[in-house]
Formats: sequence, C-alpha cells, structure tokens
Amino acid sequence: MLLGIDIGFGFTKTITRFGADAFPSVVGDWTPSKVHIGGFDPADLEALRYEGRQYLVAERALKLASRRFVDLSREWLDTVPYRILALNAIRRRVPESGLLVSVVTGLPVGDILQHVPTVKRRLEGTHKLEILPERQAWEVTIADARVLPQPLGTVFSQVLDDHGNLTDPRLAESRIGVLDIGFRTSDYFTLQGFEVIAAQCLTRNSGIAELLLDVSREIAGRYGVEADPHALSDAVLRRRLPLGPHTVDITAIVDPLLDRHAEAILAHGRM
Repeated sequence: MLLGIDIGFGFTKTITRFGADAFPSVVGDWTPSKVHIGGFDPADLEALRYEGRQYLVAERALKLASRRFVDLSREWLDTVPYRILALNAIRRRVPESGLLVSVVTGLPVGDILQHVPTVKRRLEGTHKLEILPERQAWEVTIADARVLPQPLGTVFSQVLDDHGNLTDPRLAESRIGVLDIGFRTSDYFTLQGFEVIAAQCLTRNSGIAELLLDVSREIAGRYGVEADPHALSDAVLRRRLPLGPHTVDITAIVDPLLDRHAEAILAHGRM
C-alpha cells in the first residue's frame, strides 16, 4: 500500500486511495487517570505505547497530556515524537496490523539535502506499538520512504489529472511558481518545463505559527486567557473565540496581524 504523509509542524496529513485524514502534530506524555466520570469513553483517547512509554496524540494531547512535545526546530525529525506522528497517521488509515507499506513524504525545500537521510532512517523498517487502553498490538513495516520537496505535491495537484496526465500540454514548457505557506516554514519553489530552478527555490522560517503566536499573545493581554497556538486555528479562521459561555469577535486582533505576516512572506518572495 502507498501512503502520502505530510508530517507538518502544525498538522499531520495523510492521503491514500481510500481517502484523506488530518490531525494536530502534537504528542504528549500520558499517565492514565484512575478516576473516570460517566460518559467518558477511554477508547477516544488516541493513546499509544511506543518503546515502553505512553503517549497521547493529536487533539487529546492538547487537552490531557501532562507534558507536550511541540517542536518548531529541525531537530524533531530525529525524535521519537516525529516517528509517533508518522505511525499514528498510518494507523488511522491502515488499522490492520502487519502490513507492508511505502510512504511518500515531504520536507521544506531548504531541508532536502541535509535531512532526507534522517527521515528515511527514522521511518523505514518495522515499527511496533500498542493501542491504549485496550493494549491492542499493532505493527507496520515501511519498506520505502521517499522524500520530496513539499511544494512539488502542489504542482502535481494543479497540473495533473486523476490519471497522471497533464491537464494542459503547454504546462510542460511553462514556468511554474509555488508559494507554500506552512505552519513553521514558507517555501518558494520554481520550475521551468518541470525542471527545478534551484536559484529560485528557498525556505524561510516564517509561517502560520508566527501569526498564531501573536494572536495568542494579544488574547492573553486583552482577555487574560492563555491559548495554545495549535488550538487557535479554528478560532482564527472563524474570527470567533469561545470564552466560557460567551463568544468573542477577534476580527480586530486577527486581521491586522494577518496583513502584517502576509506582507512579510511576500517580501521574502521578492528578495
């Protein structure tokens, strides 16, 4: 089976021929509570045991983990939480244990040469974990992990149809530029006749995370509420922030910050 996995700083996305999936790229330590309130279903925890340690992943990690591993540096590619995100992404789309899969994933343009060997070393091979609280054993063998520049997926999505054919033959000779704004990084990627123009490809350490951090600080200053940036995505999109029994309009916070960050990202592209 072939899976496409984007293990982003903000969200981990997976696509197979059976459909797509996404969840926040958050992993946290977990110690099971001995006290449960009626109506709570422990099967919804999205908890795993990996290499002798218990973790919560995704939304539940944001709410219940005793310590969260949220990293915005490149070192996370060589960590256990990075592998857990990849394995959880596969498990959510491939619940059957013991399968052999191939994975296509991506890295920012500026990280390809340096970090591809690390990603392949961390992902390829057989991985075993337990799904908690049932302690259900699950394993997968990643036979091959192919690592591409992240914006290349955007190019293929726009110029190829569902059968892999060019939607417009003129695209084979055209210059194509992609601005890929991610959670932690923004990629600037240029092709001419499907040949990469290296001099016009770069990665900047600016993305949605900086916007969410600034929004979080403004909310803390105005309302005295601390919010994890990962948990603010929906509120920023809707310009509405739930505060207790009320909902606050945060348009006046979000829009000026969005304009400022958008201009900074565009300015990098003009350099």
